[in-house]
Amino acid sequence: MLRCKSIAALGLMMAAFVSGTNGAMAQSQARTPGKPIAKPLPDWCQHGECMTPTIEYTEPVLFNAAGVLFRVEGESWTFSMQNPKKKTRLPATGPSYVFCSKQMPAVVSPFEGKYLVDFLALDDAGRYGHANAVSLAQYFAVCHGRIFDSFNSGGADSARSLGYKVNDRVEQPTIDRPQDILRFLPKSGE
Repeated sequence: MLRCKSIAALGLMMAAFVSGTNGAMAQSQARTPGKPIAKPLPDWCQHGECMTPTIEYTEPVLFNAAGVLFRVEGESWTFSMQNPKKKTRLPATGPSYVFCSKQMPAVVSPFEGKYLVDFLALDDAGRYGHANAVSLAQYFAVCHGRIFDSFNSGGADSARSLGYKVNDRVEQPTIDRPQDILRFLPKSGE
C-alpha cells in the first residue's frame, strides 16, 4: 500500500480532480463555468467523513514519448455520513497533475509548497481501497475517461485489459515543479 506522508497530503491530493479523456493524447475539455465537465468521482469516506470531488477542467501541459502530463482543476465537497445532504466546499488548493503513462503512471499533487508524486501500480488489485484509491480513480478519469462507481471495483481489471503491468514503487518523492516527473523515467524513456 502506498502511504501518504500525512493526512494533509491526502486531503490535498483529493482536492483537485480531472475530466475523463479517451486516451493520454486526447484534447483538453472545454469548460463551462459553474458546471463540471464529467460526473463526480465516487465519494471517498473515512471515519464517518466523506468527500465528493468534482471534475472541472483538464489541460495537457507536457508531451513526452513516455506519456502526457495533464494539469487538473476541480472542486471537492465534504459531508458527514450522518448528514449527507449538507455538503461544504473545500477551499481550492491549486491544480494537481496526472502523468498518463503506461511506463510510469503517476499523480502529482500540491504538498507544502512543492509537489508530491504518487506512483501508481494500476494492475494490482491490492492497491485499491487504500489512501491511494483517490489517485487511482483520478488517473483513470483523466487518462481513460473511466469513472468507476466505487473506488474498490474494476480498476485493476481495467488496467490489465489496457496493458498496464507496472513495477511497484513505494516512494513518494517531492519535486519542485510538476514537469520534474520526467526525471524519474528510465534513461531509455527520455
